[in-house]
Amino acid sequence: MTQTFSAGIRQSLDVAQDKIEYIARGAIQDVCELMSRRVEGLADGGAFIEGFVPVVSSELIQSQEVAINGGVVGQGDVSYVALISGMQVGDVIEAVYTAPHARRIEYGFSGEDKLGRTFNHPGRFFVLRAVQQWPTIFDMNVAPFKV
Repeated sequence: MTQTFSAGIRQSLDVAQDKIEYIARGAIQDVCELMSRRVEGLADGGAFIEGFVPVVSSELIQSQEVAINGGVVGQGDVSYVALISGMQVGDVIEAVYTAPHARRIEYGFSGEDKLGRTFNHPGRFFVLRAVQQWPTIFDMNVAPFKV
């Protein structure tokens, strides 16, 4: 009887661990996909849409780099399905844009150019807006398991 009870507890813990991994993988994938949504850049006639990565030359979107526990596992047009398939609960996932102008596009910038013209470019906040949605996204991934 004791072995059966212990085996039952162990099996329940394995099921719970599988659910936790499924929820974490789904939420991470959803946030990463949100932070890499694309919109045609203004220079190409696109509209300014906060929360989207502007794409003109593809330099910014292709500068994305993803790491698990500090080791880069993807660069450029990242497949998040491949990324999360290699992670374990407790791993540290980082997804960043490494282009020199990535921060300026994310947060906005203003100043004066070489010709003395002033400019003020508002931020796109494609990373910030995605990360801010983590609680809602996590809850959406938990919802199928609520009894």
